[in-house]
Amino acid sequence: MKILISGSAGFIGFHAVKKFLELGHEVVGIDNINDYYDTNLKESRLQQISSTRFKFIKADFADNLAVKIMFLIESYTLELKQELDIQSLTLMTMSIVI
Repeated sequence: MKILISGSAGFIGFHAVKKFLELGHEVVGIDNINDYYDTNLKESRLQQISSTRFKFIKADFADNLAVKIMFLIESYTLELKQELDIQSLTLMTMSIVI
């Protein structure tokens, strides 16, 4: 199964990527590497993922054109996004099976 994980350089996304790779899936990660917190930490996480079954796309998932192009190039089975906004203390989670 090919899995798309948005926010793949963040804490939750990085661990989700690792888990799905451990389970034998192909994983495509997308992240805009914004400066919400240390971008070096995000880059470091991505460098820790060494698998031929992992592809990374540096793009903003809110960019409609980038997302359309991604879906034209490849088909995906699962999209997972989890974001923690500490300032407003909200946890937003969205999972879509396509």
